[in-house]
Amino acid sequence: MLKKLNKKVGKVNAVLANEYIKVYSETADEHRDMQKFCREEKIEFYVIRPLRERPFKVVIKGLHRDTDIEEIKSELSIALPEIKILNVSQLKNVRTKSPMEIFMIELKKNGHENKIFEPTHFMFLKVKIQNYRNPLEPRNVGIVTCSIILVQIVVFKQDVSNVVRTT
Repeated sequence: MLKKLNKKVGKVNAVLANEYIKVYSETADEHRDMQKFCREEKIEFYVIRPLRERPFKVVIKGLHRDTDIEEIKSELSIALPEIKILNVSQLKNVRTKSPMEIFMIELKKNGHENKIFEPTHFMFLKVKIQNYRNPLEPRNVGIVTCSIILVQIVVFKQDVSNVVRTT
């Protein structure tokens, strides 16, 4: 398959990732040609949008949980007219499914998106505006915690199996 793709499109960068092959293109034309090739050959594929095309995501903390989303959109468009707001949504607690006092805002990248961090007060309340994902924080904290717990459970079971019961 990669041999045919290289003949059709030109030399492509391919990386094996588990059972998938990630194929990277240099230009938009190569990208379209690769998609066309996969459709013609009936190869199952999906496209991951590049970071530069994804929306800029921030969260606002400090608003009341009953604040209307449309009201947040309209107030933001008045306060920061140079920013294009794509979507506003309220985050929910994973366990209880109850709405939290955190709202995620997706902005179109146009060079002015960093102005969203300037206001300290919004809708007459003091708010904190942060990146949706802080790149400095580790993302696999949950996985590490689980693996530590699993190791402790395994060790605990081994210790119990060595105990001789006396009656």
